[in-house]
Amino acid sequence: AAAVGYECQAFQPRAPRLLVLPRWGPLQAFAGAVTSGPALWELGSVSGFAATAEAGLLAAWVGGYSDCFDPERNRLALLDASTGRELWSRPEESFIGGVSVTQSGDRVAATTNSGISWECDRGTTSLLVVDARTGREAWRRELVSVGGPATLDAVAFSPEGGRLAVAVHGWACLDGCDEVALLDAWTAQVFWRRRLGSYVSGVAFTPDRRSLAVCLGNGTALLDAETGEARWQRWGSWCKAVAVAPDGASVAVASGRSVRALATDTGGPLWEAPVASVKRLAYAPGNGGVLAAAVSPFAYAHRRDGKVIGLDARTGEAAWEGLQGEPVEGVGFFM
Repeated sequence: AAAVGYECQAFQPRAPRLLVLPRWGPLQAFAGAVTSGPALWELGSVSGFAATAEAGLLAAWVGGYSDCFDPERNRLALLDASTGRELWSRPEESFIGGVSVTQSGDRVAATTNSGISWECDRGTTSLLVVDARTGREAWRRELVSVGGPATLDAVAFSPEGGRLAVAVHGWACLDGCDEVALLDAWTAQVFWRRRLGSYVSGVAFTPDRRSLAVCLGNGTALLDAETGEARWQRWGSWCKAVAVAPDGASVAVASGRSVRALATDTGGPLWEAPVASVKRLAYAPGNGGVLAAAVSPFAYAHRRDGKVIGLDARTGEAAWEGLQGEPVEGVGFFM
Protein backbone atom coordinates (compact mmCIF):
# COMPACT_ATOMS: atom_id res chain seq x y z
CA ALA A 1 0.00 0.00 0.00
CA ALA A 2 1.19 3.44 -0.84
CA ALA A 3 2.00 5.59 2.13
CA VAL A 4 0.49 9.02 2.32
CA GLY A 5 3.13 11.50 3.47
CA TYR A 6 2.59 14.78 5.25
CA GLU A 7 4.71 17.28 7.07
CA CYS A 8 4.34 17.15 10.83
CA GLN A 9 4.82 20.49 12.52
CA ALA A 10 5.29 20.92 16.23
CA PHE A 11 2.59 22.86 18.02
CA GLN A 12 3.63 26.46 18.50
CA PRO A 13 1.83 28.16 21.39
CA ARG A 14 0.77 31.72 20.86
CA ALA A 15 2.91 34.37 22.49
CA PRO A 16 1.46 37.27 24.50
CA ARG A 17 1.19 40.58 22.69
CA LEU A 18 1.32 43.95 24.38
CA LEU A 19 -1.17 46.84 24.43
CA VAL A 20 -0.02 50.30 25.54
CA LEU A 21 -2.03 53.52 25.97
CA PRO A 22 0.09 56.72 26.14
CA ARG A 23 -1.51 59.76 27.76
CA TRP A 24 -1.40 61.89 24.61
CA GLY A 25 -1.08 59.26 21.92
CA PRO A 26 -3.13 56.48 20.35
CA LEU A 27 -3.66 53.02 21.82
CA GLN A 28 -0.96 50.79 20.33
CA ALA A 29 -0.67 47.02 19.86
CA PHE A 30 2.71 45.31 19.48
CA ALA A 31 3.64 41.96 17.96
CA GLY A 32 5.30 40.67 21.14
CA ALA A 33 5.35 41.21 24.88
CA VAL A 34 7.66 44.23 24.52
CA THR A 35 7.43 47.59 22.73
CA SER A 36 10.13 46.79 20.16
CA GLY A 37 9.38 47.26 16.47
CA PRO A 38 6.50 49.15 14.86
CA ALA A 39 3.00 48.92 16.27
CA LEU A 40 0.64 46.39 14.68
CA TRP A 41 -2.11 49.01 14.77
CA GLU A 42 -3.08 52.26 16.49
CA LEU A 43 -6.39 53.76 17.59
CA GLY A 44 -6.80 57.38 18.67
CA SER A 45 -9.08 59.01 21.27
CA VAL A 46 -9.04 55.98 23.60
CA SER A 47 -9.37 56.90 27.28
CA GLY A 48 -9.36 53.40 28.76
CA PHE A 49 -9.48 49.74 27.76
CA ALA A 50 -9.63 46.13 28.95
CA ALA A 51 -8.43 43.12 26.96
CA THR A 52 -9.26 39.43 27.19
CA ALA A 53 -6.22 37.27 26.53
CA GLU A 54 -7.75 34.12 25.11
CA ALA A 55 -10.65 35.54 23.10
CA GLY A 56 -8.48 38.22 21.47
CA LEU A 57 -11.01 40.99 22.12
CA LEU A 58 -10.58 44.50 23.42
CA ALA A 59 -13.23 46.67 25.08
CA ALA A 60 -12.44 50.38 24.93
CA TRP A 61 -13.87 53.68 26.07
CA VAL A 62 -13.44 56.01 23.10
CA GLY A 63 -13.79 59.69 23.91
CA GLY A 64 -13.05 61.72 27.00
CA TYR A 65 -14.21 64.21 29.60
CA SER A 66 -15.04 66.88 27.02
CA ASP A 67 -16.89 64.52 24.69
CA CYS A 68 -19.86 63.61 26.89
CA PHE A 69 -22.36 65.38 24.65
CA ASP A 70 -21.00 63.90 21.43
CA PRO A 71 -22.32 60.32 21.07
CA GLU A 72 -20.14 59.77 18.03
CA ARG A 73 -17.02 60.33 20.12
CA ASN A 74 -17.97 59.22 23.64
CA ARG A 75 -18.75 55.56 23.15
CA LEU A 76 -18.12 52.02 24.31
CA ALA A 77 -16.51 49.90 21.59
CA LEU A 78 -15.40 46.31 21.05
CA LEU A 79 -12.37 45.65 18.85
CA ASP A 80 -10.49 42.72 17.39
CA ALA A 81 -7.26 42.95 19.39
CA SER A 82 -5.16 41.45 16.59
CA THR A 83 -6.13 44.01 13.96
CA GLY A 84 -7.70 46.93 15.84
CA ARG A 85 -10.84 46.54 13.72
CA GLU A 86 -13.94 47.87 15.44
CA LEU A 87 -16.63 45.19 15.74
CA TRP A 88 -19.28 47.49 17.19
CA SER A 89 -19.69 50.65 19.23
CA ARG A 90 -22.51 52.21 21.22
CA PRO A 91 -22.86 55.85 22.36
CA GLU A 92 -22.82 56.73 26.05
CA GLU A 93 -23.88 60.14 27.34
CA SER A 94 -22.18 59.50 30.68
CA PHE A 95 -18.52 59.41 31.62
CA ILE A 96 -17.20 55.82 31.52
CA GLY A 97 -15.15 55.01 34.60
CA GLY A 98 -14.04 51.45 33.87
CA VAL A 99 -14.49 48.56 31.45
CA SER A 100 -14.08 44.78 31.62
CA VAL A 101 -14.60 41.87 29.25
CA THR A 102 -15.12 38.19 30.06
CA GLN A 103 -12.34 35.73 29.30
CA SER A 104 -14.64 33.95 26.85
CA GLY A 105 -15.38 37.26 25.14
CA ASP A 106 -19.16 36.98 25.34
CA ARG A 107 -19.94 40.05 27.50
CA VAL A 108 -18.59 43.53 28.20
CA ALA A 109 -19.16 45.54 31.38
CA ALA A 110 -18.75 49.28 31.88
CA THR A 111 -19.35 51.76 34.70
CA THR A 112 -21.10 54.95 33.58
CA ASN A 113 -21.28 58.11 35.66
CA SER A 114 -23.21 61.37 35.55
CA GLY A 115 -22.25 64.43 37.52
CA ILE A 116 -18.50 64.03 37.03
CA SER A 117 -18.52 67.57 35.64
CA TRP A 118 -21.10 70.06 34.44
CA GLU A 119 -20.52 68.80 30.91
CA CYS A 120 -21.36 65.19 31.74
CA ASP A 121 -24.55 65.27 33.78
CA ARG A 122 -27.17 64.03 31.34
CA GLY A 123 -26.73 60.28 31.73
CA THR A 124 -27.04 57.92 34.66
CA THR A 125 -24.66 56.45 37.21
CA SER A 126 -24.94 52.74 36.54
CA LEU A 127 -23.27 49.42 35.88
CA LEU A 128 -23.85 48.31 32.30
CA VAL A 129 -23.45 44.83 30.77
CA VAL A 130 -23.49 44.40 26.98
CA ASP A 131 -23.74 41.31 24.77
CA ALA A 132 -20.34 41.25 23.05
CA ARG A 133 -21.72 39.57 19.93
CA THR A 134 -24.27 42.25 19.14
CA GLY A 135 -23.39 45.31 21.23
CA ARG A 136 -26.89 45.29 22.69
CA GLU A 137 -27.53 46.10 26.32
CA ALA A 138 -28.16 43.02 28.46
CA TRP A 139 -28.90 44.97 31.63
CA ARG A 140 -28.13 48.22 33.41
CA ARG A 141 -28.32 48.77 37.16
CA GLU A 142 -27.94 51.96 39.16
CA LEU A 143 -25.83 51.72 42.30
CA VAL A 144 -25.74 54.35 45.05
CA SER A 145 -23.56 54.42 48.15
CA VAL A 146 -24.74 54.22 51.73
CA GLY A 147 -24.19 57.97 51.94
CA GLY A 148 -26.29 58.82 48.89
CA PRO A 149 -25.03 59.62 45.37
CA ALA A 150 -22.00 57.76 44.10
CA THR A 151 -19.66 57.29 41.18
CA LEU A 152 -18.57 53.90 39.87
CA ASP A 153 -14.99 53.23 38.89
CA ALA A 154 -13.15 49.92 38.49
CA VAL A 155 -15.10 46.85 37.37
CA ALA A 156 -13.98 43.25 36.85
CA PHE A 157 -15.57 39.99 35.70
CA SER A 158 -14.72 36.82 37.60
CA PRO A 159 -12.67 34.28 35.56
CA GLU A 160 -15.72 32.23 34.53
CA GLY A 161 -17.80 35.34 33.86
CA GLY A 162 -20.52 34.69 36.41
CA ARG A 163 -19.72 37.50 38.85
CA LEU A 164 -18.97 41.22 38.62
CA ALA A 165 -17.03 43.25 41.18
CA VAL A 166 -17.32 47.03 41.12
CA ALA A 167 -15.87 49.93 43.12
CA VAL A 168 -18.52 52.35 44.45
CA HIS A 169 -17.36 55.83 45.54
CA GLY A 170 -19.64 57.68 47.94
CA TRP A 171 -19.88 61.48 47.82
CA ALA A 172 -21.34 62.07 51.27
CA CYS A 173 -18.13 61.71 53.32
CA LEU A 174 -14.40 62.07 52.86
CA ASP A 175 -13.76 58.42 53.67
CA GLY A 176 -15.68 55.41 54.84
CA CYS A 177 -18.44 55.61 52.21
CA ASP A 178 -16.57 53.69 49.52
CA GLU A 179 -17.63 50.10 48.95
CA VAL A 180 -16.92 47.02 46.91
CA ALA A 181 -20.04 45.37 45.49
CA LEU A 182 -20.36 41.86 44.04
CA LEU A 183 -23.16 41.17 41.54
CA ASP A 184 -24.47 38.29 39.48
CA ALA A 185 -23.19 39.09 35.98
CA TRP A 186 -26.28 37.56 34.36
CA THR A 187 -29.11 38.97 36.49
CA ALA A 188 -27.61 42.08 38.19
CA GLN A 189 -28.51 40.65 41.61
CA VAL A 190 -26.31 42.11 44.36
CA PHE A 191 -24.75 39.37 46.48
CA TRP A 192 -22.95 41.63 48.95
CA ARG A 193 -21.54 45.11 49.51
CA ARG A 194 -18.53 45.70 51.73
CA ARG A 195 -17.31 48.99 53.23
CA LEU A 196 -13.56 49.01 53.80
CA GLY A 197 -13.17 52.48 55.31
CA SER A 198 -11.02 53.77 52.48
CA TYR A 199 -11.09 54.88 48.85
CA VAL A 200 -11.41 51.91 46.47
CA SER A 201 -9.49 52.26 43.21
CA GLY A 202 -9.09 48.74 41.81
CA VAL A 203 -10.49 45.20 41.92
CA ALA A 204 -9.11 41.92 40.55
CA PHE A 205 -10.23 38.30 40.99
CA THR A 206 -7.89 35.41 41.68
CA PRO A 207 -7.92 32.70 38.95
CA ASP A 208 -9.90 30.32 41.18
CA ARG A 209 -12.52 33.11 41.63
CA ARG A 210 -12.53 32.50 45.39
CA SER A 211 -10.85 35.77 46.33
CA LEU A 212 -10.94 39.40 45.26
CA ALA A 213 -7.91 41.71 45.52
CA VAL A 214 -8.87 45.32 46.28
CA CYS A 215 -6.76 48.46 45.85
CA LEU A 216 -7.38 50.96 48.68
CA GLY A 217 -6.44 54.51 49.52
CA ASN A 218 -4.42 53.23 52.47
CA GLY A 219 -3.26 49.78 51.38
CA THR A 220 -4.47 46.51 49.88
CA ALA A 221 -7.02 43.90 50.91
CA LEU A 222 -7.96 40.39 49.84
CA LEU A 223 -11.65 39.59 50.24
CA ASP A 224 -13.48 36.28 50.26
CA ALA A 225 -15.44 36.49 47.00
CA GLU A 226 -18.36 34.52 48.44
CA THR A 227 -18.91 36.58 51.59
CA GLY A 228 -16.99 39.82 51.16
CA GLU A 229 -15.12 39.22 54.42
CA ALA A 230 -11.47 40.26 54.49
CA ARG A 231 -8.96 37.41 54.34
CA TRP A 232 -6.17 39.92 55.00
CA GLN A 233 -5.52 43.64 54.79
CA ARG A 234 -2.13 45.34 54.49
CA TRP A 235 -1.79 49.01 55.37
CA GLY A 236 0.48 51.28 53.39
CA SER A 237 0.51 54.18 50.96
CA TRP A 238 -2.21 54.85 48.40
CA CYS A 239 -2.68 51.85 46.12
CA LYS A 240 -2.86 52.94 42.48
CA ALA A 241 -3.12 49.59 40.68
CA VAL A 242 -3.58 45.90 41.46
CA ALA A 243 -3.23 42.70 39.42
CA VAL A 244 -3.25 38.98 40.24
CA ALA A 245 -0.66 36.62 38.76
CA PRO A 246 -1.95 34.00 36.26
CA ASP A 247 -1.07 31.19 38.69
CA GLY A 248 -2.86 32.98 41.54
CA ALA A 249 0.16 32.80 43.85
CA SER A 250 0.83 36.53 44.11
CA VAL A 251 -0.85 39.92 43.98
CA ALA A 252 1.03 42.85 42.42
CA VAL A 253 0.38 46.28 43.93
CA ALA A 254 1.54 49.71 42.74
CA SER A 255 1.68 52.35 45.46
CA GLY A 256 3.85 55.32 46.28
CA ARG A 257 7.29 54.92 44.80
CA SER A 258 7.32 51.16 44.29
CA VAL A 259 5.64 48.06 42.90
CA ARG A 260 5.31 45.18 45.35
CA ALA A 261 4.33 41.53 45.07
CA LEU A 262 2.37 40.03 47.97
CA ALA A 263 1.68 36.36 48.64
CA THR A 264 -1.98 35.70 47.90
CA ASP A 265 -2.47 33.31 50.80
CA THR A 266 -0.96 35.51 53.53
CA GLY A 267 -0.42 39.01 52.14
CA GLY A 268 3.25 38.73 53.06
CA PRO A 269 5.86 40.55 50.94
CA LEU A 270 7.62 38.66 48.14
CA TRP A 271 9.59 41.45 46.46
CA GLU A 272 9.60 45.21 45.95
CA ALA A 273 10.75 47.12 42.86
CA PRO A 274 11.60 50.86 42.98
CA VAL A 275 9.24 51.93 40.19
CA ALA A 276 7.31 55.11 41.00
CA SER A 277 4.12 56.69 39.58
CA VAL A 278 2.66 53.43 38.24
CA LYS A 279 -0.95 53.81 37.11
CA ARG A 280 -1.72 50.34 35.70
CA LEU A 281 -0.36 46.81 36.07
CA ALA A 282 -0.90 43.76 33.86
CA TYR A 283 0.49 40.23 33.94
CA ALA A 284 1.27 38.54 30.64
CA PRO A 285 -0.96 35.46 30.22
CA GLY A 286 0.55 31.99 30.50
CA ASN A 287 3.85 31.21 32.15
CA GLY A 288 5.92 34.01 30.62
CA GLY A 289 6.52 35.62 33.99
CA VAL A 290 6.19 39.23 32.78
CA LEU A 291 4.50 42.00 34.74
CA ALA A 292 4.03 45.21 32.73
CA ALA A 293 3.71 48.56 34.51
CA ALA A 294 2.38 51.80 33.02
CA VAL A 295 4.37 54.71 34.50
CA SER A 296 2.39 57.96 34.40
CA PRO A 297 3.79 60.85 36.50
CA PHE A 298 1.04 63.24 37.59
CA ALA A 299 3.16 66.39 37.61
CA TYR A 300 3.68 67.99 34.20
CA ALA A 301 7.30 68.76 35.06
CA HIS A 302 8.01 65.02 35.37
CA ARG A 303 6.14 63.93 32.26
CA ARG A 304 9.36 62.78 30.59
CA ASP A 305 9.76 60.15 33.31
CA GLY A 306 6.80 58.29 31.82
CA LYS A 307 7.29 54.89 30.19
CA VAL A 308 6.12 51.30 30.15
CA ILE A 309 8.38 48.87 31.97
CA GLY A 310 8.44 45.08 32.01
CA LEU A 311 9.31 43.41 35.32
CA ASP A 312 10.27 39.81 36.00
CA ALA A 313 7.15 38.61 37.81
CA ARG A 314 9.21 36.28 40.01
CA THR A 315 11.83 38.75 41.22
CA GLY A 316 10.65 42.26 40.34
CA GLU A 317 13.82 42.96 38.38
CA ALA A 318 13.44 45.24 35.34
CA ALA A 319 13.51 43.25 32.09
CA TRP A 320 12.85 46.01 29.53
CA GLU A 321 11.58 49.56 29.09
CA GLY A 322 9.69 51.24 26.26
CA LEU A 323 8.04 54.51 25.20
CA GLN A 324 10.40 56.50 27.40
CA GLY A 325 9.55 60.16 27.75
CA GLU A 326 5.76 59.90 27.60
CA PRO A 327 3.33 59.17 30.45
CA VAL A 328 1.54 55.84 29.93
CA GLU A 329 -2.07 55.54 31.13
CA GLY A 330 -2.79 51.88 30.41
CA VAL A 331 -1.18 48.53 29.65
CA GLY A 332 -2.50 45.05 28.86
CA PHE A 333 -1.91 41.83 26.96
CA PHE A 334 -3.72 39.61 24.46
CA MET A 335 -2.82 36.37 22.69
